Amino acid sequence: MKDDILYDLYWGEVRPGEKIPDKPERIRQLEARFRTGMLEVAEAAGEAAVERLDDLLSVRNEIESYYGSVDFVRGFKLGVKFMVAVFEDDLKEGDGDG
Repeated sequence: MKDDILYDLYWGEVRPGEKIPDKPERIRQLEARFRTGMLEVAEAAGEAAVERLDDLLSVRNEIESYYGSVDFVRGFKLGVKFMVAVFEDDLKEGDGDG
């Protein structure tokens, strides 16, 4: 069943995170700015401050990951509701051809 999205979904082969395109230039710039900023903090405040900041950034990342996953699930469910609404009349009539 080549190129069958439902088959792939059933067998756990749908992994959009593995198909992330190359980073845009803006993201590369932001990452470089972040690295430079962390080095500046290390020089100005010391290694302990950098470790604490890194810990806080990890906490922030965990929070954002949670909200990202919740938004994804809610968006997916909303998309399914749209699809059901589109085909609802056909389903009621028993005509699956669209």
